[in-house]
Amino acid sequence: MIPHTRALADLDQDIRDHIDRETRENIERGMSPEDAHYAALRKFGNVTLTKEDTRRCGSRSGSSNCAKTSITQSGCCAAIRVHRRA
Repeated sequence: MIPHTRALADLDQDIRDHIDRETRENIERGMSPEDAHYAALRKFGNVTLTKEDTRRCGSRSGSSNCAKTSITQSGCCAAIRVHRRA
């Protein structure tokens, strides 16, 4: 897998993991699995926008864009590390 494609796959997996973790926590709070999943998606926000913002973290503008996204700072920085290894 080429580095850019690997980075995108890693980012997709990070987002899925985040949503899955939030879904499990919602279920533990008593929500039905379906409601828990939709609540996790709503809390996470726009997945496409988050991906775009996270990709920008590795651009010349620096990592200040990380704070504007729904993804965690560590997830954003992990995406940067993958991109910079390319």
